[in-house]
Amino acid sequence: MAIPAQTVPHGLRDLSVTLVSRPSDNSTVTIFIHDFALSESRTSDSSLGQEVDFVGQWRAGKNFVLEGWVSACIPGHFMRSFYRGSDVALWGDVSATVSF
Repeated sequence: MAIPAQTVPHGLRDLSVTLVSRPSDNSTVTIFIHDFALSESRTSDSSLGQEVDFVGQWRAGKNFVLEGWVSACIPGHFMRSFYRGSDVALWGDVSATVSF
């Protein structure tokens, strides 16, 4: 696993939980929750922040899958100090897969 250089070589700890629901035979909803922190820190609060990902997948047929996701990243103490900002980052995507 590659540790990003932005961890200012303190390493990365990722505690995560994954929740999966199948509301129907052809759809899946998955929620990923992450708590990121520095493995080694010289400060009392090594929190990099939390991330929550919502992923929905719908299989419309044998050869077609539609998937969409949205993520939110909430910066922790270290990220707010290092980058001097506390905005929540949001991003997402929608994709379709056609298999032949």
